[in-house]
Amino acid sequence: MKLTVFGSNGRVGGSVVRLAEKKGHEVTKIDVGDNITKFNADVVIDFSVPQATEAVIDYCVACNCPLVTGVTGRNAEQQFEIDKLSERLPVVQSANFSEGIALFTDVCAKIAAAHPEWDVDVVEMHRRGKLDAPSGTAKTIAAKISQAKGAFGKVTIHSVRSGTNFGVHSVIFGGTGENITLTHRAENVEVFALGAIKQAEVLFTKRTE
Repeated sequence: MKLTVFGSNGRVGGSVVRLAEKKGHEVTKIDVGDNITKFNADVVIDFSVPQATEAVIDYCVACNCPLVTGVTGRNAEQQFEIDKLSERLPVVQSANFSEGIALFTDVCAKIAAAHPEWDVDVVEMHRRGKLDAPSGTAKTIAAKISQAKGAFGKVTIHSVRSGTNFGVHSVIFGGTGENITLTHRAENVEVFALGAIKQAEVLFTKRTE
């Protein structure tokens, strides 16, 4: 599979490049400010920045290929353009491609549905210097819990930026005389990179079947 990785010099993007090449995929690396002259990809994986949205979309259209994007912090206009692209080409967008976070979110939603009257706080902790707060993952978790709570939909998010954390998300359910705390901890960026590569492989397989 021919992959083009936007944000290839970043933490997650760099891991995508390394792991994809290890799996035998052909990788083209693109970063912000690069002069793009080669348009040849089966799938684009994007872990760049919101400001690169237009360039990423133009590349996908030029290659007529799907997009897997883990970029968070896009504004409404940038997200609108991604949504428009999804009407033309397959797009998989997620704030967190780790397999465990999906299970974690489902369990939290089930607890919220069982006890919608309980207070819920989401605490997310990431490395110092992470630009967006709260994290896209925290917003997704909170939205699904809020939906499960129905009329009791309030969920409060707390953000911490400290150290070199890859991503820690805790959900605290506060009842009367008891509470439940669940935590998902990413121990390295490879979990995000591997998840994105798996999504790209699925999209590629579907297009070649």
